[in-house]
Amino acid sequence: MSIDPVTDGSFSIQFNQLDNNDEIQTLSAIKVDLMKDSFVTEDLFSATSGIENVASPNFSREEFLAHSQLRINDALNRAAVSADGATNSSATYGVSSSLFNRVTGKSLAGAIKETEVLSFNYKKPTTTLTDENNATIEEKYLLHSYNNSSPLLKVFDKAIDVTAVAGNTMVQDAAGTLKVYINDTTNTISATSFPTEVYLAGEFDTTTSTVNDLKYNGAKFSVSSAGTDANGNEYLNLKSDSTTAINITDTKVKILHTASKDVEAYFEGGTDIFSGQNNFFGSNKIVLKELNKHAYLNKDMQQPDTLINGAITASSPATGATLTVDTTAGFPSSGTLMLGTEEITYTGIGSATTFTGITRGANTSTAAIHLDDSSLQLLDFTDGIMSGFTDILRNTTLTSVPSTRSTAGGTADANAATTAAPIPGTNVIYEKTGASTISTTSLVVDGGTKGIRIGDKVVGAGIPAAAYVAAVNHDTSTVTLSTATTAELLGSTTTTTGTKVTFLASAHTTGTQATSGASTIVVTDATNIAIGDRVYGTGIDASAYVTAISGTTVTMSNAITALIYGGEVNFVDIEGLGVASTATQATVGATTIVVAAATNIQVGDVVEGTGITAGTTVTGITGTTITISAGTTAAIPAGTNVTFLPADSETLTVGSTSGFTCLLYTSPSPRDS
Repeated sequence: MSIDPVTDGSFSIQFNQLDNNDEIQTLSAIKVDLMKDSFVTEDLFSATSGIENVASPNFSREEFLAHSQLRINDALNRAAVSADGATNSSATYGVSSSLFNRVTGKSLAGAIKETEVLSFNYKKPTTTLTDENNATIEEKYLLHSYNNSSPLLKVFDKAIDVTAVAGNTMVQDAAGTLKVYINDTTNTISATSFPTEVYLAGEFDTTTSTVNDLKYNGAKFSVSSAGTDANGNEYLNLKSDSTTAINITDTKVKILHTASKDVEAYFEGGTDIFSGQNNFFGSNKIVLKELNKHAYLNKDMQQPDTLINGAITASSPATGATLTVDTTAGFPSSGTLMLGTEEITYTGIGSATTFTGITRGANTSTAAIHLDDSSLQLLDFTDGIMSGFTDILRNTTLTSVPSTRSTAGGTADANAATTAAPIPGTNVIYEKTGASTISTTSLVVDGGTKGIRIGDKVVGAGIPAAAYVAAVNHDTSTVTLSTATTAELLGSTTTTTGTKVTFLASAHTTGTQATSGASTIVVTDATNIAIGDRVYGTGIDASAYVTAISGTTVTMSNAITALIYGGEVNFVDIEGLGVASTATQATVGATTIVVAAATNIQVGDVVEGTGITAGTTVTGITGTTITISAGTTAAIPAGTNVTFLPADSETLTVGSTSGFTCLLYTSPSPRDS
């Protein structure tokens, strides 16, 4: 059968409801557009990029019924809640308390032929299903099992590591018992309390044999007993169909148990789309669906907010004191608050209505007067209902950590230091696009300014060398540069990619110093901080740089200007974190580029620009002549912008990438009903 877009392309569903007088009221008709894609037509008409580009699409009966049902489902969901969450008509259709979140992944190229475990964060409603602030963040575990070559998806609440006892993590006996030694850090498993069913998932050694991997990886087991042996080793006894005694030494294995009652996982199209379906229609997409149904929208859950309880002045409550609000529900244990244009950091939650250890006017903002019931929210949005997907099985070690210091070229740091960081690490890098007019310090960042901090070095065409972020307005996604632009920057659009702008720092962390006039600060994490780094943050002198490092204690060139209670601190190698320059000449196939200025260019930097092969690096610097690792693919005219960025802006050299796959997921939909 075929669809005529004019006569058959859409139809409407009409609902009526009884009003308070028991009279029938006709609701607005819900339009179902069959000329919009479902995952069925995305596959059927992939050659034309979807059904909308087909003059008269042809279907089999099964294909048409599946596509129509999917389009009806989408139309009903969108009638209840619009795609952006701006319109909520769910009460009109009687589903106001039946809303849920759903996350859909991008289409997989094929079956994932291995077992994987991803952890993710889920915002779970607590005592009420109507208050989006009344939620807790719980870690969940998504299992993709490929045991017996059969893909299976399940979500679990608990994951336990195995541990080695006398070199073995699992011991299979001839009686059909698989003893698994566990590292139960939460002490939730005992001889009288243990899960009845578990899944094993991990990296089993396949160097000499694949038997263990095929038999145990991704497999489900019943638990017969649990306990602690005479040496204090905790274990689970699993019922196994194997009677071959064997010792297993693999340590990268997770034990998953307690199936989640909050979130389920499935392959889109894995079950019948319509009753009596005979053909299979799948999208190769993984879907996570929230089982808790409630009245608030996804966008409401993204940001906890509250009101201050009582007017405050610019000086009271003071730094170090307590801020009283209507509720602290939904806020993390520490963070940064936005009150008008003032930022306030806090180090703890004292009660259901108080933030403790506050710092007024944090991050170069200004402490101000605020009226009672002024709105207060987190500076950085938390993610959606489900976020933070992390592969917890595949791991590796860095065999080469890109250094932020170089002794083979470039400019020395503020105190002539070219030493590496005592604790090696990687840089903080945000690659964005942005718009700015020439000769201005205002830069609008595409996609928002989340993660960007004052002091971050800014590199890009039209950005002067050593420019850094002088101020950030997260509400308008605008940063103020320390130096005006030298050229116009273009934001991204549907037809243009926009001007690339990179924000870099050696380390983003937090720090504390409660002694007035001290020149040291204790940081939460000293990774990648090195002598010579510029230091930025509330209470930090504007010209301060690092002069010494001992553990997590950092000594600065200047004393603090105000007490610091867990405030954000930014360390920046302003000379060694890349620069943009302009080429004066380069022919096709050239391995050298002459630039206008070589200041801050380092050997090892990644080179980006028109006519330059991806992954090309700097191998030598002589004056303004830069030697590169690969010949140019086109002539580079004078005045062409060329960007030089630190090596870890592109790649990390690791011990192994074995077992890693590319996990892609789309932004969560606002709500389905």
